[in-house]
Amino acid sequence: MAPFIATGTMIRAGGATIQANLIAATDGLYALTQATVAQGRRTSELDGFAPFVVLGAELARDMAIAAGQPVRIGDAVRMDDQVLTVIGVLGPAFPVPLLSLDLDRSAVIPFRTARRLVPDPQITTVAARLTPGADDRATAARVADYFQARLRPGGVQVQTARQLVDGLEQQMRVYGLLLLAIGAVSLVVGGVGVMNVMLMSVMERRREIGLRLAIGARRRDIRTMFLTEALILATLGSLLGTGLGTLAGWLFAEASGWSFLAAPLALPLGAGMALAVGLFFGSYPAARAARLDPIAALRAE
Repeated sequence: MAPFIATGTMIRAGGATIQANLIAATDGLYALTQATVAQGRRTSELDGFAPFVVLGAELARDMAIAAGQPVRIGDAVRMDDQVLTVIGVLGPAFPVPLLSLDLDRSAVIPFRTARRLVPDPQITTVAARLTPGADDRATAARVADYFQARLRPGGVQVQTARQLVDGLEQQMRVYGLLLLAIGAVSLVVGGVGVMNVMLMSVMERRREIGLRLAIGARRRDIRTMFLTEALILATLGSLLGTGLGTLAGWLFAEASGWSFLAAPLALPLGAGMALAVGLFFGSYPAARAARLDPIAALRAE
């Protein structure tokens, strides 16, 4: 378990002022966040009120760029009109959404040193890791009851990793439904486009249809002909849309520095859905063409 105080601060480096997160924490923070030390050492309970600071990887890099030289152990750093000594630099770390921590952009000081920099050094968060097999819901309820009985006036909010995951899954479901609605509208619009093109084709080719019927073509042959044309149109559209969509996704991933990996079922399902929509919306023009009267069709201009 590790209590910590989190706030914002301004660090002067060279002629620039850099905004950073200030974290006053006990030793347990490093174990909870699995933070590694690239240079020097980390803060300790033995530091007491000493003006020491450990810099995050990105923060140290920005300070080095602003000052024109790399950050070294023992350098003096001015932070909110206080001078602190750099005793360590952390390695790259992943953000911790559950604790709202980004150690790469943070300056970590000993817990008691917060009295030097924070006007009202009140604990903002207490982070803890459960033992394997523990019931997180029951533990969270007991922790909340424990603090509620002692924090009067005031309150406490207990959040577990499971609650964070559940919240993210709920957001993904909402995004999935939103994308489903957008995709459904796009399919309907595309299907209406296919139907309009096929209806125009039926109107322009009435003499051809009448001639085919007059020389012995069956109505199902006419229907099959126009359904085939609708499938060809839908196939070309699905191939073009799949190619453009994949290219747009790849370009966005490259621009964002992400790795691109298409879902195995996304491409065949997308193309198959486009074909199904083309067949569904092309069935009405095909049926209308098959129902034309040969005599009336031959008289058409």
